[in-house]
Amino acid sequence: MDTAIESTITVVRTASAIAIVPLLLWTLALRRKVAALEPSDADASHEDGSDPLDPDVSAADSADADHVAEQRSIDSAERAAELHAMVGAALADDRMFMQFQPMIDLNTDGIVGVEGFARCLDDEQTVRNPGEFLAAIEQTPLVADLDYKAFELVCAAGAELKRRGLDLPVACNFAARTLRQADFVAHLEQTAAAAGMPTSKIQIEVTEAIVFDEHSRNVEVLHRLARAGFSIVLDDFGSGVSALTHLRDLPIDVVKIDRSLTERIINPGPERATASAIVHFAIELGITVVVEGIETAEQRTAATEIGAHHAQGWHYAFAASLDDLLEAVAGEPSLS
Repeated sequence: MDTAIESTITVVRTASAIAIVPLLLWTLALRRKVAALEPSDADASHEDGSDPLDPDVSAADSADADHVAEQRSIDSAERAAELHAMVGAALADDRMFMQFQPMIDLNTDGIVGVEGFARCLDDEQTVRNPGEFLAAIEQTPLVADLDYKAFELVCAAGAELKRRGLDLPVACNFAARTLRQADFVAHLEQTAAAAGMPTSKIQIEVTEAIVFDEHSRNVEVLHRLARAGFSIVLDDFGSGVSALTHLRDLPIDVVKIDRSLTERIINPGPERATASAIVHFAIELGITVVVEGIETAEQRTAATEIGAHHAQGWHYAFAASLDDLLEAVAGEPSLS
């Protein structure tokens, strides 16, 4: 085919992706909002048969609801304080550790990188993950302490992988408050150097919401990280009303398609169309695409069909200690 024709087709396809993805993402977001607003059966009538429109009943219900809401608020605050104290104690007592999950090449099934996930042991030696405690600390100085310790352990893991003959990139997540630390980039450079890890082998994962929160300084931080040689990963892409221009305008090396899309890409529909368009646009920009949350063979096949490069999820491996991950890699030739 004539080169000029090929170039024209590429431009048209890319323009089509730019045009359709915002609409698809807006449609998905609207569907989620509508689903959340749909009344439940419990809202339509009272179990005791009373009329919810009766003034006396409504007043009593309102008072009860206010009391319940107040109690829940108190309980929530107490729970947050407990979790904050738990994380602080875990950091102080060296009870914070990392587990790792591999990223897999969809063409070869070989391992192409690992992502680290922070874990804390509470006083009962129960393992706690970020889904349990992050909300309690993400707006406090403690979150930066946790992030920096996690990064230190991820760098150590990367160095250990290299020592064992696996020269793989390692990824670490960061909260918005940590990105706003004045010495953030310098701290990461120093930690990487101390571990003997080149910045080119370290991926910094941030979500789109974090980058574009009320502190626009975060965008400049990404550019500084890129200039320092770190790879930038845009995580959870497609979970909300995402903008393709962010992929174009930011120094993004990898984009991770959110698991909310992954769950539905095996069948034709808006989610699969959205994921496919994101992949196509990212590829045109030279960005690597990872599909998160792969739990079944069908999802893996679908991720391959839409053109993604890499995959991550329980279908391949659960998050595990570095030793357990290396043992799994050694026992599964396709992952080595």
